[in-house]
Amino acid sequence: NPNLKVIGLTATPFRLDSGRLDAGPGAIFDGIAYDIPIPMLVERGYLAPLISKSPSFVFDTSGLHTRNGDWIESEMLARFNTADVTKAAVQEIVQLGEDRKSWLLFCISVDHAIDVRDELRAQGIAAETVTGSTDRQERARILAEFKSGRIRAITNVNVLTTGFDAPATDLLAFLRPTQSLGLYMQMAGRAMRTAPGKENGLVLDYAGNVLRHGPVDSVNVTDAPDKAKDPNAEKGDVPGKVCPNCGSIVFIAEMQCGDCGY
Repeated sequence: NPNLKVIGLTATPFRLDSGRLDAGPGAIFDGIAYDIPIPMLVERGYLAPLISKSPSFVFDTSGLHTRNGDWIESEMLARFNTADVTKAAVQEIVQLGEDRKSWLLFCISVDHAIDVRDELRAQGIAAETVTGSTDRQERARILAEFKSGRIRAITNVNVLTTGFDAPATDLLAFLRPTQSLGLYMQMAGRAMRTAPGKENGLVLDYAGNVLRHGPVDSVNVTDAPDKAKDPNAEKGDVPGKVCPNCGSIVFIAEMQCGDCGY
């Protein structure tokens, strides 16, 4: 059919292994027909703003190896899933999230998610875990209680990144480093839904994803790295920096902090 027209609708028009979907060899689309920037959606009230705070420590990914475009899970677990690291991160999340009602935590593996959940419970937080193997009825119960406020925190592994809508979510904790810009934006988007009484979403980034990719409203979209030259290459330069006054992570070119005005 010579008159056939195909459009794609997406919030993430790029992939880690191939770069933009409208550029390069084998591109699926010819170009972008319409694009509305995230800051404009926030300004118009369709999305809630995110405040990204630099925690007291960030996972060190130096020396980790890459497989299929992201760091190898077993290597991340060996380095980051320790009792001391988990306890320190959860203690700070509990402290900084004191006035936040709905917490979503992204973890490396099922064991990691369970360990984080158990530490949350040990510190008095009502918490559950959702993974790919969670029974459908059990998952429905957990998510319903999370949305109703009976469960304050959910730890998950590659489950609640797309298609999950809990508008009241007002705190994200990144405990899983990723080189995937698309995955990062999907995780960040879980706290950008608007809800009554919700002013913003707080991001606590122990994985260094915000510094790696930039704040979600000014991400650094580049072509895919040349893996033939460097199989462990990350994409682009570090596009974020930390405000020395309030600890917010802002785009590296910003001259004034949008959160405190420094």
